[in-house]
Amino acid sequence: MYDSRVDELRNKLSHLESQQSTANETYLSIQSSVKEKRERLKEISSNLDKARHQYQVLTGQLSSLETLQKSIVADNQELDVWLKNNGLSEFKRLSQLLKIEEKWAHALETVTSGMLGHLCVDNIEQHMDKLESIPGKVGFINLSSAISASDLDEKYTTLADLISSEIKLSFLLSRIVLAGDYEEAKTILNDMPDGYSVITPQGHMARQGLVSSQSFGAGERHCVIPRAGD
Repeated sequence: MYDSRVDELRNKLSHLESQQSTANETYLSIQSSVKEKRERLKEISSNLDKARHQYQVLTGQLSSLETLQKSIVADNQELDVWLKNNGLSEFKRLSQLLKIEEKWAHALETVTSGMLGHLCVDNIEQHMDKLESIPGKVGFINLSSAISASDLDEKYTTLADLISSEIKLSFLLSRIVLAGDYEEAKTILNDMPDGYSVITPQGHMARQGLVSSQSFGAGERHCVIPRAGD
């Protein structure tokens, strides 16, 4: 009688241990599955963030292209006629001559936003008298502007250093120093001589007494500048 009871309990214990083992295996399997699903969810979230970022970039570029299409002076028929009559139609616009690597394109567009439709000429003085009669918003940029001596430490890089096209805009860009992010920009700014600015790839600018995320123009939407390699 006693032995029979012991055997019964032993069998019951063995059965419970078997159930526990099965439950543990199920738990570990579920835990592994949850971990895999979490990692997959993390991967999907990362891909989604990248896709959103790319969408924002492409949307911004599309908006810039649309703005460029509306604002480039070459699209103005009246201006085209005026340029031809005044012997200026062969000169290219700044937006057609500038080229820079993709990373810094937005920074360059930020700085040059209000000048992208300007005509690039060899001698501004020869054309100054024509500005009063020009039918539109356009100016002249001197291709032969002298480059002033720089008092900047050689460890820094300026926007002018990255221009991979004939026109460098050194009179404007040689005093704009590059920073990887805004924190670095603040550090660099402390080491800058008077008259220098610091800019990030996103177009945020800082100089003594001023911090801005806007363009030098009056809040204009940036136009697209050809990227190096395009």
